[in-house]
Amino acid sequence: MLPNHDGKCARLHGHSYRVDVLLAGPVREADGSPGEGMVLDFANVSDAWKPLHAQLDHAYLNHVLPDEFQPTTAENIAAFIYERLRWAHLPLASVRVWETATSFAEVGRVGWARELDAERACE
Repeated sequence: MLPNHDGKCARLHGHSYRVDVLLAGPVREADGSPGEGMVLDFANVSDAWKPLHAQLDHAYLNHVLPDEFQPTTAENIAAFIYERLRWAHLPLASVRVWETATSFAEVGRVGWARELDAERACE
């Protein structure tokens, strides 16, 4: 519910959001370790996501998201998720929240793709 919005989203409604978590970083060398060839094991992402999913799934987001992430736009939901996943020390590039099959908002580090290109150039 977006109380100050001048469209239909001002009324209580729901969405079936989809969240994409984009990681960025160097791919680990093939050295015989369990994480070789990865930026991060997806199991780590899943472990970091579980408490957030429990908090957000089938919840009234206007009551769940803190004041600094109000109103509950896709942009603010993405920012909330991004900040919480940063606490889990994931090598985040961005978080994308899909509100519909064709509409999303993405929040993340500015210039992350350029940073990754620079890291690759130095290898």
